[in-house]
Amino acid sequence: MKPFSRTDIELIIAKARAAGKMPDLHGINLSGVNLSGANLSRCSLFGANLSRCNFSDADLSGANLSWANLFGANLSRCNLSDANLSDANLSDANLSGAYLSDTE
Repeated sequence: MKPFSRTDIELIIAKARAAGKMPDLHGINLSGVNLSGANLSRCSLFGANLSRCNFSDADLSGANLSWANLFGANLSRCNLSDANLSDANLSDANLSGAYLSDTE
């Protein structure tokens, strides 16, 4: 199975939202994918491998990132308001300028 690309992820999210559902990406492997500026608000990324992803300027507000691996991820200027980061691995992640209001 080929790795997921940014285009793949945007398509999955668009289809879920068009169907009125919360985009479910739990457990997905997106290691190293460039998702800068992407709208991932209210997505379920529970247990996902997001290591070394570039989320700079992305919208992850209300996202479920519990148990996600965000090792070395770039979350600079990312909107993480109301996101669930319980038990997420944030080792070596860049959170400079990230918006963390009401983040768990």
